[in-house]
Amino acid sequence: MAQPSNNTTNPLLTVKDVANYLGVTQRTVYRLMKAYRLPACKIGGQWRFRAESIEVWMHEETGNAN
Repeated sequence: MAQPSNNTTNPLLTVKDVANYLGVTQRTVYRLMKAYRLPACKIGGQWRFRAESIEVWMHEETGNAN
């Protein structure tokens, strides 16, 4: 399973990386983005995610205040 990395040489994740990390399909990742629930940005025509933003989003969605 893909793990978000704090490595500054590769701080961005792909849709596939996020889907694997969250344990959902890529289609679900796109649905979450479309609903403005999952933080993402489009770079060169492809969606990318900051690993730390996904972590924050997960904590907010699950109610964990860590």
